[in-house]
Amino acid sequence: MNKEQIIKNLEKEDSMALFKRADRLRRHFVGNDIHLRAMITISTYCERDCLFCPFRKSNKEVKRFRLPFTTIQEVIQELTKYNIRTVILESGQDSFYSGDVMLNLIKGIKKVDPAMAVTLFIGEYNLEDYRKWLKVFADRYVVKFEIANHKFFKRMIPNLTLEHKIQHIRTLQKVGFQVGTGFIVGLPGQTYSDIADNILLLKRIDPDLIFISAFEPNSNIPLKGESPDNELIMKTIALARIMCKQAHIIAPNSIDVEYDLSMAWMSLETGANAIIIDFTPKPYKDYLNKITRRELSFESIKEAVSFC
Repeated sequence: MNKEQIIKNLEKEDSMALFKRADRLRRHFVGNDIHLRAMITISTYCERDCLFCPFRKSNKEVKRFRLPFTTIQEVIQELTKYNIRTVILESGQDSFYSGDVMLNLIKGIKKVDPAMAVTLFIGEYNLEDYRKWLKVFADRYVVKFEIANHKFFKRMIPNLTLEHKIQHIRTLQKVGFQVGTGFIVGLPGQTYSDIADNILLLKRIDPDLIFISAFEPNSNIPLKGESPDNELIMKTIALARIMCKQAHIIAPNSIDVEYDLSMAWMSLETGANAIIIDFTPKPYKDYLNKITRRELSFESIKEAVSFC
């Protein structure tokens, strides 16, 4: 599928055929199981100033925290009770977690549960750190490129380049990580052409995991606009599945303001095959809820999905 065809599919009012095609491809290439991924926000500190992120360093209103290592280990112990065997450690670009600090954190997680797959979503570091973390069995690493349009990228993410992001993604792939990446849908000023470029960049990267998130208007960011409609999000997921047939695609965590579970199921029927659950413990989770919509809670889905 070329760029023109992607744009035409984004513009179509009736996308049922597109959704059915994506669903068939999902079933054929990655199976019919729903994969649960636990996420723990380990830090809200960030050295970047992305215009779309409420954790940007210029936001003086956000509650900054770093989870104690013992607290993280307690959450890992809780995950084992639910038979959830993948955890995503999320933070801003917080240099506190470089080198040996993250090394010890990963070792601590593996001590609690050696079978726990660890995904790092903590920003970009150097080759030595990547190799060091891989050696202690950090399994996956996520670096979202966010925006494939170079000029748009520069406007939204100051003091950084798209080339920087892609270089780190390629380095992580060469080192041996399973790599995740993705982008934002609905940024103010974003066009169908921009979304098509994002999807085509996904295809070139050929990631193991795909994260497609919706723009979230927030009083803590300088961008003004509205969240994209659910139909556009699902079209994007479906096109990502068609272009990246064997990747695991995460259902967007902000697909609906009220966390309508039916919307999560709809994304799973249009190409996605995994759900992220927020396991950040209280009171830290309460801090997050004040400024951004968070992932689905475990209680809201535990009776409705299979554990993988």
